[in-house]
Amino acid sequence: MAGVYVLIALALMLLALIPAKIAADKGRSFLEWYLFGIIFFIAALPAAVLARDERAVCPLCRETVKDEAVVCPHCQREIEPEIPDRPVRGDQRYVGVLDDLRDERRRR
Repeated sequence: MAGVYVLIALALMLLALIPAKIAADKGRSFLEWYLFGIIFFIAALPAAVLARDERAVCPLCRETVKDEAVVCPHCQREIEPEIPDRPVRGDQRYVGVLDDLRDERRRR
């Protein structure tokens, strides 16, 4: 009977690699998602598939950088924040940016 539990544990450890790899490809922590997958595989797999990509592409050198990066770690140039055409309600990334842009346009 103990052998069955060992096989189940090994299967869960192998299956947990799937959501961990998907999440890591989107810039998330592999270890955190691996542990999440071991404990709650049924929830981890769809959560990893539906997770937002936390990476962006530097417009100058075309390398992948973190979404919040201000300076590209590859080419060391400043990255302009992307301003959406219409801000999404509740998206905290653009709260101060839009106000700053409005103030800058008024000064011109």
